Amino acid sequence: MRRTRPAVLRLALCCLLAAGAARGQLPLLDPFADGWRSGDRAVLAVDAATGWPDSLWAPPRWQPGWRDALERLAVLEAARPDSLLAWRVAAALSETLRFVRPDGPAPPLPDLPGFADLAPRAAWRRGPVAGPPPAPDRRDPGDADSRLRACVREWRRAWLAERRGEAIPWPRLWRAVLALPPGDRSTGWTLWAALRRARGLSLAPGDSLDDAAARRLAGLRPGAVPWRELDRWRMPADAAAGLGAALLRGPSLRRHLAKYPRPPRAPFWQRHWLLGKWRAAHHAGWLARRLARRSDLAPLGRAELLRRHVDLRLSRGDTAGAAADLALAVRLAAGSGGRTERLVRAMVERARVLAEHRGWRSLARRLARLVAAADPPPGPYGEAVAQVTRGEAPACGRTVAAGDPVLPPAAVTRRLAAWRRWGRLLERDGRLAGRAGRRLARVLDRCDPGAPDRCLDLLAAACPDSLRPVLREAALCRDLYRLAPALPRRPSPLRAAVRRADGPGRTAVRHLLLGVALLLDDPAGQLAAAVRLPGAGLPDADRLLLTHPVPAEPALRRALAAAPADPCLLLAAARNESAFDPAARSGAGALGWLQVMPFHHDGGAWDPRRGPRWQDPLGAVRLGARLLADACRRRGGDPYLAVAEYNAGGRAVDRWLRQLGGDPGPAVFAAWIGYPETRRYTREVLIDRQLYRWLLGARPARSEPTTPSRPRS
Repeated sequence: MRRTRPAVLRLALCCLLAAGAARGQLPLLDPFADGWRSGDRAVLAVDAATGWPDSLWAPPRWQPGWRDALERLAVLEAARPDSLLAWRVAAALSETLRFVRPDGPAPPLPDLPGFADLAPRAAWRRGPVAGPPPAPDRRDPGDADSRLRACVREWRRAWLAERRGEAIPWPRLWRAVLALPPGDRSTGWTLWAALRRARGLSLAPGDSLDDAAARRLAGLRPGAVPWRELDRWRMPADAAAGLGAALLRGPSLRRHLAKYPRPPRAPFWQRHWLLGKWRAAHHAGWLARRLARRSDLAPLGRAELLRRHVDLRLSRGDTAGAAADLALAVRLAAGSGGRTERLVRAMVERARVLAEHRGWRSLARRLARLVAAADPPPGPYGEAVAQVTRGEAPACGRTVAAGDPVLPPAAVTRRLAAWRRWGRLLERDGRLAGRAGRRLARVLDRCDPGAPDRCLDLLAAACPDSLRPVLREAALCRDLYRLAPALPRRPSPLRAAVRRADGPGRTAVRHLLLGVALLLDDPAGQLAAAVRLPGAGLPDADRLLLTHPVPAEPALRRALAAAPADPCLLLAAARNESAFDPAARSGAGALGWLQVMPFHHDGGAWDPRRGPRWQDPLGAVRLGARLLADACRRRGGDPYLAVAEYNAGGRAVDRWLRQLGGDPGPAVFAAWIGYPETRRYTREVLIDRQLYRWLLGARPARSEPTTPSRPRS
């Protein structure tokens, strides 16, 4: 390695540490917090005597990605083109530190000519700054990582308090565990239960729960709370009846329902009570029908019981009983609207396609009169919807030849031109009102799609003061990822800013953020902004170009082109799984760009030496492509079966095929998918895949059938 520049290294190291500390993301690996975030089972290991987690104080490690970035930053020569990128990163980090501590002394900058001119965007430093950003835990109450960091901090504070001989602050720790998102709350509850049991204490502080705490506990896995423990807690009557029905099974559930024979009044708890009653009766049809007829129950809970009962009747060939239940569901949905109406409509459609598949013509004609299919909209989207609905989505063949080095170009100029035309349309409709709208209108006049750097300067100068820190952070992330692609990716700051800009009168801000996301190659921010903008009057080609991002990062594009699965299918899956956020985590524990469960990662999603594997989009693409390719191979190239298996698992797909029997076509299977989320996911992914093929002008690498091959169970 060449000799490093000490001044550059010291400056970059100081700024990196300060910036990471201010944002709650140090360039260090915290084995306990990062392992918890990655679904590592080692986090659940506790000391049997004290109940404290074994890895609570595991020593932190320097993130290899940050180390690589610093080494590259230090050895770049001034004569090399990459040195501009290195200095831009260093200058941006110094600006971040100055912004974080506006009242403190500025960090010393090396006395080199032109240093100030190499900052990411000089226009961003003009004018007053609105003040330091709020703390990460207060910045976004719904941010899963913020809540997890707050919970880990409370665990360590509690350990230190006990070590000093003080009482453990149980209420603070309890609130931190309950505030976790569902995927993390299960791990937090396991650790909480071990700590309380090691001291012989009840699992609930003071043996009492309010309704809000009980609602959060209702999402735990069955058996997380024993019946005797649950029966001792003091809580509102509705919460007590519903929580026991959600968490108990077997004889404990029957004892609980005998204690609470009447359903709760609150719809949330009523739904849990109804499903618990249904399980305790071993899915008895008479009970489902009797409960569904009760007018004092909420329509949604009654419709869900009928849906389950209709599936059982149809699988047994009881068409008359299924028709009677469906007629009752239709009467139930009349006037209910919202989720109940959508659920009943899906019930009737599923029953109709099964009746056609089994040859029950009388039932099929009767159900066809209940649901009138809406005509798809004109244009590429409507054509994709019609093709997928008919079961004619192309088979799982690749659409880019394996020899192609990258996907077709991202065409930043085309996207900027489409963004500019969209802005002109919004201006004509009077949607760019206010100060931000006038600033954006001036940018549209001066922005040249052929000069993206100049456009970014204009947008940065026009953005409100409150958004300048967000733009600075987004540019810093872009430069850092170019400098060291192995860095763990962070949630898109532009995506969070777009969400905060929701509401009337904020159209100009969202359109401005869309332009910034295009220029900084932030597909998550681009998608979040594009889908929130009114698109009436915009040509289909322009709208799809902006609502269906294609990453411009060269390494990521090469990984997509070299993947064993169709790149268009991978892009469609990423759009629906994570909205292109490499740091996304679902409530079920799925991780990363393609939302892969931790057990699919070789060696787990958490690497004790290198950190979280799942936050690397390149690794996520390779792993997700391998899983999708395996599913396509197992299912004979049928994309409906393969996408459903990727979302719900192979066992669920096999169960639905057994229920259908015979040789169902793709359209029948797509309508019969038992999980509403998987049914919607399969449809949307295949539609988006068709739109990506149209956008990219993708060509098949080999001849592919228009209609997929028949599914194999």
